[in-house]
Amino acid sequence: MFDISEILYRLKTLPPVTRIILFSVAGLLVFGLVFWSMSDVFFPPAPKAPTAHQGNGTAMPATQATVKQVSPWLFGTNLGLFDDHDQVLTSAATRGVLQQLHAQIIRMPVRATLSEATEKQAVQTIKDLGAVPMIVLLAGTDANTLSFNKLIINDVNTIFGTSTVYYEYGNEEDMRGTPANTYTSSWNMVIPQMKQLAPQAQFVGPAMYHYDATYLNAFLQGAQPRPDEVSWHEYTCVGTDTNDTCLAHINDWSTHINGARTAMAGIVGRALPIIISEWNYAADAISTSGTMDPRSQDSNFLTTWTQRAIQTLAVNQVFASMQYFCTSSVPLVANDNTIAPQGQVFQTLYNQYATNNQLVTPSVTQQPTALPQNQATANPGATATTANPGATATTANPGATTTAANPGATATTQVPTGTTPTAGAVPTTAATQTTPTAASGLDPQTLYTTVTSVQPAYMASLSNQDGARWDVGLFTGGGTCSFAGGAYRIMVPQKNSAGICVANGTSINDFAFQVQMTITTGDGGGLVFRDTGQQLYRFYVSSNGTYNLANMTQVLTTGTSQAIKAGSNQSNEVTVIAKGQQIYLFVNKQYLTTVTDGSSIGGKLGLFSAALANPTTVTFSVMRVWAL
Repeated sequence: MFDISEILYRLKTLPPVTRIILFSVAGLLVFGLVFWSMSDVFFPPAPKAPTAHQGNGTAMPATQATVKQVSPWLFGTNLGLFDDHDQVLTSAATRGVLQQLHAQIIRMPVRATLSEATEKQAVQTIKDLGAVPMIVLLAGTDANTLSFNKLIINDVNTIFGTSTVYYEYGNEEDMRGTPANTYTSSWNMVIPQMKQLAPQAQFVGPAMYHYDATYLNAFLQGAQPRPDEVSWHEYTCVGTDTNDTCLAHINDWSTHINGARTAMAGIVGRALPIIISEWNYAADAISTSGTMDPRSQDSNFLTTWTQRAIQTLAVNQVFASMQYFCTSSVPLVANDNTIAPQGQVFQTLYNQYATNNQLVTPSVTQQPTALPQNQATANPGATATTANPGATATTANPGATTTAANPGATATTQVPTGTTPTAGAVPTTAATQTTPTAASGLDPQTLYTTVTSVQPAYMASLSNQDGARWDVGLFTGGGTCSFAGGAYRIMVPQKNSAGICVANGTSINDFAFQVQMTITTGDGGGLVFRDTGQQLYRFYVSSNGTYNLANMTQVLTTGTSQAIKAGSNQSNEVTVIAKGQQIYLFVNKQYLTTVTDGSSIGGKLGLFSAALANPTTVTFSVMRVWAL
């Protein structure tokens, strides 16, 4: 080791050029250390997410929903159900593995050869697995087929009630030689009858055995009613093709999906959700010699092919897809109830997307809808990037992102001039109405009665997604916004926090906003309104009979009212009327109080759940909005 005098001596004896370089390097190192130590001053760290804290006299911080990019319904599968001894029905172990794999939507065939008891057992099994059902109805207009389909729908209704069920009309009718116009005529005769039996259901077609642009176009042009989603099957090769051919043809899927969206936009006016109701590398993994295709047992090939296939569906933002199929050839679950190679990829990718908070149920609305927008422009700060399928749009809530349903989607849905969406999401001409204002001289209770006595500008059951584009997904700290059990549910497990879920297609200044609210467990929740991203209001109703109104910085009013039905599982109708700076609060049609505040004059509408001392779940239904 050198002492300091030795070091100085050696520096002096160095050549001048070497000394200059050495001192320059040393100076840069010293500067770098100083700059690094002060980096928080020059480049302060990004603000942290709101913490779980409720300060005295201030509004409660809220956890915002992180909305994902991938539909969880990509992770679907098909039941074989060839006879009464299907492995999924007879083996609890198989059902347990399916739950481990997170099968989210299960397509179920109906067969005239099966007993009604077996069909009902299969439907019940899908429900017990926590999956969404897609039932394949028989295509045909004869009396026996109609009677059979009605029996199936009635049986499904007894099991799933008012929950959303998907019905696919027919299966590969094009491969059976049925022309598009014949299939469409059958659809037009049968589907209206089926809708009467299951008004909450989604009806899907044309279930082509492969993508056929001509067939799809003819169906879309003639289908009355329009399908809620369009469907076809995707396979990439046959037993005699090479592995490279099977892999290369996955690229065709993107071409098909983009072509279908272009056709739908031109014919229907928008891109309907796409369901790939069967997919695999081959429809029948059987070689020309009649033996099993060796690739069905080739884990390396299956892993590579399946990973690329699911990722292709995810990148293209497909609404739902079903692997063909969960047992038998190329299964998710092997005969011995181990996870087969495709099942391993299926499970891995689901967990990957879930861990990265990328799973979100997309919109299933048939027609574009939104609340009336009486601002000159869209919400400040609401922007969208749509250059690629993974584009995201900033919502009005800080820290929340939402994914466009397809490339080209925008952050705010506009209502055509002179129209207003009502009750079912189909815009209709608005009726002339004379809505009183705060300057009308009416007392608050009379104001409420007068405003709510006319047709609302928007009404929804909140049992399913619609053009209001509600947040659906996980909160960053746990909990969810979701459609479940025929209502919109917000769960917040973290104490001292709130979960806000907004309707991203809304923007309105002056209005009456009403919703039916049930506190299933915990503390309370309520309405969010005039949400701009920088400011908002929250009208909170508690299970103990108290209420308050807060903006982002302070509680504006608080109180207790006997109009509030206290306790768990009590339904309360919560209403706010906002006109300029005047905000009127009501519960169960009873006036509570009026607040004057100008923190925000317009923005999005939403709902929230607040866990003050206990994990809280609140469900919302029957939402109405009147434009003032």
